[in-house]
Amino acid sequence: MYQISLRTMLCVVLVSQLSIGMAASPAIGVALAQGSFRVDDARVTGNSTLFEGTTVETGATSSQLRLNDGSQMLLASGSKGTVYRGRLILEKGIGQMEYGKPFTIEANGFRVFSEDRNASARVAVKDANLIQVAALRGNVRVATANGLMLAAVPAGTALEFDGDKAGASAPTAITGCLSQHDDHYLLTDETAKLTVELQGEGLKNEVGHRVAVTGVVVPAAKAAAGAAQTIQVSTVKRISGRCSSDPAAAAAGGAGAATAAGMAGSTKAIIAGVVVAAAGTGAAVGLTRSSDEDTISR
Repeated sequence: MYQISLRTMLCVVLVSQLSIGMAASPAIGVALAQGSFRVDDARVTGNSTLFEGTTVETGATSSQLRLNDGSQMLLASGSKGTVYRGRLILEKGIGQMEYGKPFTIEANGFRVFSEDRNASARVAVKDANLIQVAALRGNVRVATANGLMLAAVPAGTALEFDGDKAGASAPTAITGCLSQHDDHYLLTDETAKLTVELQGEGLKNEVGHRVAVTGVVVPAAKAAAGAAQTIQVSTVKRISGRCSSDPAAAAAGGAGAATAAGMAGSTKAIIAGVVVAAAGTGAAVGLTRSSDEDTISR
């Protein structure tokens, strides 16, 4: 009787501990695939429950990640990522944000996100320092891990980010139409579509012109309204004559030129050492989505 009671007591303790562990780590969603994939190094088929910090690695087929908060993610075949509430850390392959609650993809020290719940974007890890981002629907933004804004990616465009030489004191080289608002000089880069405030000598004479600027980011400076960051200018070079003094119009005009040239891979910006280059939406990500099923494939 004593042994039976001891076994019973042990079982009760184990069940209690398991219940506590499950309560401490509630499920955050489910992974679905038409085939097998790996979840935390265990092979599963069809579907699997997701918890905070679950790692999903796809094989020959893609996988859909549905989170309880309404967020949806897609992982292409041959991809790997770790899932958390509101974000995916993409280690390799291709991930896609779907509709639902705003979501973030982190990859190679970059953060791709949108505050628009209807936005959709694809992120591809190319190597240890390089990612490609395509905005499919809505506008997405790309920043470094510490929050330095690098680009605004409008729907229907794609950009490539190479952070091999990134750093707080690394150089910045941007191009666009220089405008002045009160005592602030603003420029929207034609490739990154990022508006920054410029500080330095020789700016006043270049207002209203298309210029190429080099300098460094001033991390502690508070940028003017509408600007993502402040750049201390070291050189400013006029490229062409008069252009629009309205930053929004200048960005739109520059976007057309950048898109035309970008498809050939000839436009780029450098922001805090990160090279931002234009890329075609198809070539940049190399991923298509079927309208008839919730899968993605190369």
